[in-house]
Amino acid sequence: MWFTFQYRDGQFVMRSRLWSDFAAHLPMIRSFSYGRNFPPEYPQFANEPTHYHFLFYFLVGILERTGLNIACSLNLLSAIGLASLLIMIYKITEYFYGEDKKGSISAGVFAVILFLFNSSLSFVDYFQENGVSMSSIVNIIHIDQFINFGPWNGDDISAFWHWNVYTNQRHLALSFALCLLIIWPLIRIPKIQTLSKKAQFFLFAIFILLPFLNLAAYTIAVAMVIFWFLANPSLVKKYGLLYILALLFSLPSFYYYWRLNSSSISLSYGFLAGSQSYFDIIYYWWRNLGLYLLFWPGLFVVSHKKLRKWMIMITCFFVGANVFRLSTDMINNHKLINFFQLGYVIVLGVQFGRLWNKNLLFKIITVCLLVPLTLSGVMDASAIIHDRQTFLPDPVHSSLGQWVLQKTPADSVFLTTHYLYNPVLLAGRKTYLDYGYFAWSMGYQDKVRREKLPEFFSSTINKEKWCNLAKQEKIDYIYISEGKGDLNVDPRDSWLVLNNASVFNDGKDLVFSTENICLSSNYSL
Repeated sequence: MWFTFQYRDGQFVMRSRLWSDFAAHLPMIRSFSYGRNFPPEYPQFANEPTHYHFLFYFLVGILERTGLNIACSLNLLSAIGLASLLIMIYKITEYFYGEDKKGSISAGVFAVILFLFNSSLSFVDYFQENGVSMSSIVNIIHIDQFINFGPWNGDDISAFWHWNVYTNQRHLALSFALCLLIIWPLIRIPKIQTLSKKAQFFLFAIFILLPFLNLAAYTIAVAMVIFWFLANPSLVKKYGLLYILALLFSLPSFYYYWRLNSSSISLSYGFLAGSQSYFDIIYYWWRNLGLYLLFWPGLFVVSHKKLRKWMIMITCFFVGANVFRLSTDMINNHKLINFFQLGYVIVLGVQFGRLWNKNLLFKIITVCLLVPLTLSGVMDASAIIHDRQTFLPDPVHSSLGQWVLQKTPADSVFLTTHYLYNPVLLAGRKTYLDYGYFAWSMGYQDKVRREKLPEFFSSTINKEKWCNLAKQEKIDYIYISEGKGDLNVDPRDSWLVLNNASVFNDGKDLVFSTENICLSSNYSL
């Protein structure tokens, strides 16, 4: 986590793969550490409740607010999250394997290795392009670009199966760890007879807070609990009431997000496969899962009863991701696939533990199977390790950033002409629009607001109409930087600039106050 994101000498230092995601995460953090954002709104689409789970970044913002720098705050919680997930994968695998069947290498170790290094067929593409030679094999540890990065570069192998998804979406590992922690007491029956009062309180807290941490993770956790009770009816009498009460207490926090996102759920087949034909969907998953797809039926046969139930449960998540569109952007279904994968490696880790701990021949077979199952993951890890650094001066140290911090209210809303990493957002203030994708993917009516931009920067609009528009959209300031942004006209030729005095002007950036502009008229902004 520290390798991919740092803060040095007043600069954000991040690996290039983080650039797009952190353009959303850093403003969210700063809205809590430097701004005033409660009840939470999405900083890049102000004046509406946030559709995005904010709790992780709220905690990071609180840590930064106490004086810890933003990188330490973010990396600390990120590392705790990923470490917790690895521990839970290890522990559950060990339990399914059986504590009385220890060997030279535990099943949990195999599960963690398989989790860290994905099984896609990227390595096939690599050798097809570079040939199979000693130099191409040695070069594996020097690869600095992902072999596949679908769907953005047109590849059919997704960009979501390696470390990048956890370094970019820092809240995801902790969310998954808590999902596994929720189901852990039910899996361990009859090893534990009862939960302590502290454990029960912790269970309630996880259920209540999980929707704010990750709504998809909450849905996964609830589905797991329901499935496990149905598959093990004897558990209902002992723990049914406890989990039912926890679910009931969590319904308000679940509803908070469900009401904002439920309308976007629809049927859509094949996840990101090129077409919805059965052949294309199967081929897509063969490319993305590799040997996992071939082993899948066999694992049902060789697994013991409880492990077979686990496998049926995680398969349901895979099926769900291939049948339903759970948000505006189908890409967001990757969370279900990611959880399926970590559940799958638990099953596979148990079987690898059994193979390894038999005799020398089976140890050789295990190694031979591990190579094609992890080689793509090794290549992806190399691309992350050799990713270039990017440097971004923290705008709060600029004259504009300091002015925003010192002269504007902490909950101010700005209309801006450029979006990513602009000083307003990184000073903790909110903006009327983002560059398009973030707000659209979360289900906001981005198009409606964007259609109003030409009015704000029109050269012919009059003061009355302009002030009415600013009041209607609840905009406090207009920030104009160099260039046109995504406008068809230069905003510096607008009525706003030509007929009004700015409240900030450093020769490059201009800021206008709607209150000052409309003060002489009868408008209450």
